Amino acid sequence: VYRMEKSNLGDSVGEPCLDQDLDRENAGFAAGLEDLKAMPFVDASRIYMFGHSMGGIQAPALAHDGAVDGVIVYGTGALTWLEYWDANVRRQSVLSTEDPVEQDQAVRLAQRFNANVLVNRMSLKDFFEKNPDLAGAKEQFGVTSDTQFSGRHYEFWQDVYHNEPLVHARDAKTAFLALWGEADFVSARVEHEKLAEVANHYRPGTGIILQNDRLGPQVDESAVGWAVAPGIPRHPH
Repeated sequence: VYRMEKSNLGDSVGEPCLDQDLDRENAGFAAGLEDLKAMPFVDASRIYMFGHSMGGIQAPALAHDGAVDGVIVYGTGALTWLEYWDANVRRQSVLSTEDPVEQDQAVRLAQRFNANVLVNRMSLKDFFEKNPDLAGAKEQFGVTSDTQFSGRHYEFWQDVYHNEPLVHARDAKTAFLALWGEADFVSARVEHEKLAEVANHYRPGTGIILQNDRLGPQVDESAVGWAVAPGIPRHPH
């Protein structure tokens, strides 16, 4: 197993990942993949890439044109980030005791923020200067500074919105296994089905979706073992 860390986390060096956009982060992962392929004891034609959560969005992008022999994703997404965000908040609200009307209003307020910052690529500073009435909602939006919200630089999230998971699933040109745990309240089965569907549309027989009734959004030893056990078809080169 070769694990690639985000920049400046663990043993990884470089600028802090909090300051990176998606393209720079993916470039680091792509360099890691090339390093793995260059190792003398590695069969570069039999590499399988596993991506969890956001990694499930990034792994297919790195697997373009058959760069690896197979892609495995777990607890990830296939919709636009706005669609995912709205669905995720509404899905989790069912599990909470929050007022349903207040929750709906919170989603609508977040849509206003996301439409400007993510879709139109507006900076956080510009957004709050043009919408002073929303200054009190910074905590709700996860804003912690002029450049950060939800734990990353706003340009990272802008790139995530403009990223196209289905295009990457199409262009991966390799076997594709989508895993989903029924106890996962952060992602939805339908998005994993869509990824496998796209793989099968362009490469019949290469897309598989598997569901585990016990697993949730986190990856542990049981999730990894379950992913390896069924295997995925090798892409016919």
